[in-house]
Amino acid sequence: MKFFSHFLLLSLMLSSVIMQSNAQDIEYGRAMVDTLCSTYFSGRGYTNNGHIKAADFIEEEFKKAGLTTLEKNKPFQQKFTVSANTYPGKLSLKINGKPLQVGKDFIIDPSSPGGKGKMKVVSIDTATLRTEAGLRSVSALAKKGKKALYINNNSGNYTQAIFGIAESERPKMLLESNNAKLTWHISTGLKSGTHFKIKDDVIEGPIKKIEYEVENVLQQNIETQNVVGLVRGTEYPDSFFVFTAHYDHLGMLGANHYIPGANDNASGTAMLMNLAKYYGENPAPYSIVFIAFGGEELGLFGSKHFVESWWMELEKIKFLVNLDIVGGGEDGVQIVNSRQFTAAYSVMDSINKKHNYLKQLKLRGTAQNSDHWYFYDNGVPCFFIYTLGGPPYYHDIFDVAETLPLTEYEDLIRLLTDFVSVY
Repeated sequence: MKFFSHFLLLSLMLSSVIMQSNAQDIEYGRAMVDTLCSTYFSGRGYTNNGHIKAADFIEEEFKKAGLTTLEKNKPFQQKFTVSANTYPGKLSLKINGKPLQVGKDFIIDPSSPGGKGKMKVVSIDTATLRTEAGLRSVSALAKKGKKALYINNNSGNYTQAIFGIAESERPKMLLESNNAKLTWHISTGLKSGTHFKIKDDVIEGPIKKIEYEVENVLQQNIETQNVVGLVRGTEYPDSFFVFTAHYDHLGMLGANHYIPGANDNASGTAMLMNLAKYYGENPAPYSIVFIAFGGEELGLFGSKHFVESWWMELEKIKFLVNLDIVGGGEDGVQIVNSRQFTAAYSVMDSINKKHNYLKQLKLRGTAQNSDHWYFYDNGVPCFFIYTLGGPPYYHDIFDVAETLPLTEYEDLIRLLTDFVSVY
């Protein structure tokens, strides 16, 4: 009985240590998400040096975790250049004298140029845009004086048809409304006309006139960076597991609003740093590489540069896991490339079923939708994992740290570290 009591006490102590460790994981993860989504980083884009501040912060966290550079003669940060159209200044729109709210009522197409003024508005029946004659009539309207064109786009995407018109004949101002959520992106260049997207429910009656002001800066040859760290393997230092996540996001939407990017992808970046912290304290037999990519939102530029720069021999990568949008998980996770790498999926799935970590590991084929792609395209076995369920916010001002649940954050970390230990 005394032995049993000591055994029970030891078990409780061990459970307490494990629980404290797990609590520290979620505590650290939340702290990282909160920090990366703060105003200091300006949406981790290309205004106010947000992308540079974020990369410097990640490098410091890697150093605190005990990571080293990938090679002795390499820095933590790997530089490359991008171009981005940014909106660091004024961004306003009034319809019939009523001011609209950026991000909530309207957004601007990310390749729109700057400008200001007042314009009368001509509404276009979308049926007109289905024929070449109708498109020519739109061109004629666009050429007549200072007029903005307005279409309701609920029955289809007619803006593509309008911007398919020869550039010299396109409208200089296009207003589009629909009932879809406002989803913003970032562009590497400019098109000839300004294009606003507006929520249906803020339009009261016919649009007769607008007043707008847009300040944009097309930045070219911006020096940005990936952040790369290493925990050397204890038995097989020249064979690598790789964890990746992109830290960049969309930046500022005018001087007073930014896109925080909590789920996309402060969540994945936080998990990357959490894994770095774990392996810094618990080195694995294989070397573990951690890569925080820049330039993902512009078109996977950071991962493309890494693969093409040959900072490491790709054939030495045993497996790569890319983490992008991992802040939910009540419905499990989706695993891109799980239909391609079935043996790896079977191992991960058996671990999950044994420990009941996640509701499901949903199969999916290959997709060119995150930073795993260029590795996959160059023969590296890899998964891209994202969580299912959680808040619907994506590429908008509502993707904030306060509403990100991190539902299965700890269980996903457990699944990944178990996978590394047995695969």
